[in-house]
Amino acid sequence: MKIVLAQQKLVFDEFHALGEGTDLKIQGSVDLGARNALAVTVAGPIDASLVSLALPDAALTGRITVDVAASGTVDVPALSGTVRIENGKYRLTGLTQILDDIDGVISFHGSRDKKDFDFVGYNSRLDEIQAGMLRILLPRLADWNRARREAAARYVELGLGELVAVPEDEPGHIYHLFVCRSPERDRIRAALAEAGIESAVYYTTPLHLQSALHFLGYEPGSLPVTEEVAADNFSLPLWPGIPAETQERVVDVVRSAVPSTGVGLTEPAGSAGAGFAGAGAG
Repeated sequence: MKIVLAQQKLVFDEFHALGEGTDLKIQGSVDLGARNALAVTVAGPIDASLVSLALPDAALTGRITVDVAASGTVDVPALSGTVRIENGKYRLTGLTQILDDIDGVISFHGSRDKKDFDFVGYNSRLDEIQAGMLRILLPRLADWNRARREAAARYVELGLGELVAVPEDEPGHIYHLFVCRSPERDRIRAALAEAGIESAVYYTTPLHLQSALHFLGYEPGSLPVTEEVAADNFSLPLWPGIPAETQERVVDVVRSAVPSTGVGLTEPAGSAGAGFAGAGAG
């Protein structure tokens, strides 16, 4: 065991638990300051009876194999990975019933890196408190959507479509993401990163090639358009109220990375590259 506490950060340089049925490793750090940031990985098998040490009112036997990454914050952790339970048996103190023959996999988002998915996971964050806040914010939604459309139009006015393929506008499009396409994606993103501007890519491994959906029988080349979009899509910062100066800077950096084609490029609104869903770059 090697744990370091420095500058309000707890660092697991090496934490290795060994024993009968147990070979668990923990690495990463926990920020104990204002940020409360988590960056911890836990991997390996553990004898389920050891869980009873942390839960004295429960008796658990069997084998647990953990492969989990924790990010986010201590208060609101974001988990990815899996917990596999084999030959489990669970008894809660005071109850006569026993849960027996527990076998299965608990999947957090189905992925360790949110890019490659080994399992079909779940991602649900809407609890009662968030729902209550959303009811308060809902009246502002129309204004936010209008501001997003204005920001998207500004990118086009600034000439972004002469440099990369931009989404084709259509009534009702609110640009949850502003997804562009370019064969020079990596060069553009590198220039943006050097300038301190965030960007993002989605479905670098398209769904039909994910391990979780391998049973469908698709092979590379089965869906060539989808695979092309996966290889060249990226999203640029866009949020309600984004300053015009910020968008001008984004376009300037993109222009410095790729030569102008002199021809406006658009990605049809109904095409594979126009409707990505997920967390945006802004």
